[in-house]
Amino acid sequence: MRFAAPNRTRVAPFLDGWFDFNWWHLNETQIICNVWYCSGYNQYRFTPGFHGRLGMQIRVAPQADLEIGFGAGYSFQGQFFTRNRSWLEPSIGFTYSFPAGYENRTSIKGY
Repeated sequence: MRFAAPNRTRVAPFLDGWFDFNWWHLNETQIICNVWYCSGYNQYRFTPGFHGRLGMQIRVAPQADLEIGFGAGYSFQGQFFTRNRSWLEPSIGFTYSFPAGYENRTSIKGY
């Protein structure tokens, strides 16, 4: 879910957040053997969480934006972590909006 403040300038603040379905894997394999051979399989462990970002969206072309911001993540205790974990991270992103044919049909005159 993203909240952006619409304005007529090239720079707009944004806030977004989402629910994470994390599948953590750190060099962990499981060996399964039968009568004739053994095979190694990567072991993934599930942990739910939340993630969010706050930043500025800079218009660089008619349908392209550069995003600079700061993110925060929170992962609950699950199969991977023995307790809740949180972290902070810088973020840089690029967004391209594909034309859909209704770009000039907005309720804000001149936007």
